[in-house]
Amino acid sequence: MLQLRYIQDEMHGWIGFPEILLDAYDVKPSSFSYRDPAGVWVDGAGREYLGMVWLEEDCDAPRLLAALRRANIPFTVKEELHRGDSPIRLLPRV
Repeated sequence: MLQLRYIQDEMHGWIGFPEILLDAYDVKPSSFSYRDPAGVWVDGAGREYLGMVWLEEDCDAPRLLAALRRANIPFTVKEELHRGDSPIRLLPRV
């Protein structure tokens, strides 16, 4: 089962996913999402993926979640709340 991180600050939120896997689910991030080339994501089987995209919660993240459901990929979402601005805001936009 995939475990997705949903990072929120007081204004917005993002779901992290490996950039290399976005094409497999036909998800194209908008300019409201952020890229973290040094970010590491580990799947349920222990495989590591380098390069994360933090998908914006209102538009991009729902498209990913819908694609995972269509592909019958089970997932959970772990929420993390940051006080003040999230460090994600310091990353370059997609």
